[in-house]
Amino acid sequence: MIGIINYNNSRLPLRILQGCFSNSFGNIKIINKKKFNENYFLNCNLIILIDTKDNDIQKIFNFCEKKKIKVIIFGSLSEISRKILFSRKKNLNFNVSKLNTLQAIENKSSNSYYHIKYNKSEICKFINKRYFERYDFLKEWNNMGYGKIDLKDKFLGISQSIELKKKNQIAYISDKKNNVYGSYVGLWKNKKCVLWFNRRCGPFDSFEWRLIENFVSNLNYDNFKCIPNILEIPYKYEGVATARLDCDENISSAKFLCNQYFKKKIPISLAIVTNLLEDKKNIELPTKVLRKRGSILSHSKSHPNNWGGNIKRATWEAIESRNDIYRHLKIVCRYAVSPFHENPRFVNRILKKAGYKGLASGIIKNDPLMLISRAGKLFNESKSFISLSQQCMLHGDIIKSKKDLKKIFKTVNIFKKSNMIFGYLDHPFSKRYKYGWPNEKFRYLIHMELIKFLKKKKFKFLSLNRVMDFILQKQMIKIKVKEHSINYTLDHLKDNLSYALEYKDKKYELKNKLNLKI
Repeated sequence: MIGIINYNNSRLPLRILQGCFSNSFGNIKIINKKKFNENYFLNCNLIILIDTKDNDIQKIFNFCEKKKIKVIIFGSLSEISRKILFSRKKNLNFNVSKLNTLQAIENKSSNSYYHIKYNKSEICKFINKRYFERYDFLKEWNNMGYGKIDLKDKFLGISQSIELKKKNQIAYISDKKNNVYGSYVGLWKNKKCVLWFNRRCGPFDSFEWRLIENFVSNLNYDNFKCIPNILEIPYKYEGVATARLDCDENISSAKFLCNQYFKKKIPISLAIVTNLLEDKKNIELPTKVLRKRGSILSHSKSHPNNWGGNIKRATWEAIESRNDIYRHLKIVCRYAVSPFHENPRFVNRILKKAGYKGLASGIIKNDPLMLISRAGKLFNESKSFISLSQQCMLHGDIIKSKKDLKKIFKTVNIFKKSNMIFGYLDHPFSKRYKYGWPNEKFRYLIHMELIKFLKKKKFKFLSLNRVMDFILQKQMIKIKVKEHSINYTLDHLKDNLSYALEYKDKKYELKNKLNLKI
């Protein structure tokens, strides 16, 4: 069981963190309280604090020391917390004029003036730096896959100006001149086992979430309790990749590129603006994609901003798009991709009501709370609707030569080490727009180079439907915790992909049943 104590007046960070912990650790029971009473937390394997309070913190630490329970703190440290953790306040003088990140220009990425710098540790061996903001295309896309640390937002920004002892500091805030502005991540291993993030929502929108999983599942220290992590990468897989084309203005023009994927027996997924299916020439390619075990997703009916901007229009777009796909292609569409990658908060509810099971979403520009590092539930909502964030775009304006792929190769390496699904996308050419590509031949060469690198890194390509089905089914794993074991059961494994559980640096396979001794 996981216990959360929310000392913040808002429920937003609580809902975000509940969803994220469920996505990593499964349907383990999570209780949340507004204050500490040890009777509530007797059966907990982990306690999470959102901010801290002086009148509780010593009691919490004493209880967790005695019971060998790890603690994760998100947000601010109270005065007594700072004394216990040997930290102190530090003046945090950010230069306001440096907070505005410029848009990316052609093949040059744009990085914020401020960043998070990581030190190597037992829970963080592969992360070097995370910028507050980063863009590869205009001020829209970050191909590294993470969101924004927004100093104007009390949940997405830095919570407090704190300086830790160097031995406890995993990451700190810095700038382009290597000035230090305080600590960002701390780890304490003494009589306590504590991890702290200087952000109330934690690293929910970044590959840094892997630190949370390593701390909870793999940090085997002084008999402190660990909780198994259910990976989103199937058992015996080293990495998973999905290739997608968002068909905003055309479908048939992608025939050449798709044929190259077919030749390599790589499944490709098409997200279709379904008005395009009214033109018969656009029927042939989706039909062939389905024959080649690819996927068809909805990209709305008419590709409006924000799904039309209101619930009524969004409902119409979702239902009519699904109807178009069934009428023209004779399949029931289960998943969607947001037009313009804009995800207003009401869209999940609308899509679920319209019969969809999930949404591929999440870029740094739009709706930051919809960008999550671990596929699954958003805001601790229903487990029958999932979200998968994919933020790597192949675009001619940002890839002028093969050398420009190095930045994407870096992303691939980080995703592999983070056990994250790597998804990339492109677009079919239209009469109006070629998405920055000089010609089809050059684009083909870039795609083939990326495929070559992914295969070298032992990624396996899956269709987007198959990946989403795998994540959706993961939500159905039942968990029963006993005194010395955890039982995992899955009533029906719909695919030959089995799940990998990670516990104390070992992996275990789950097909239908697994009894794991703890």
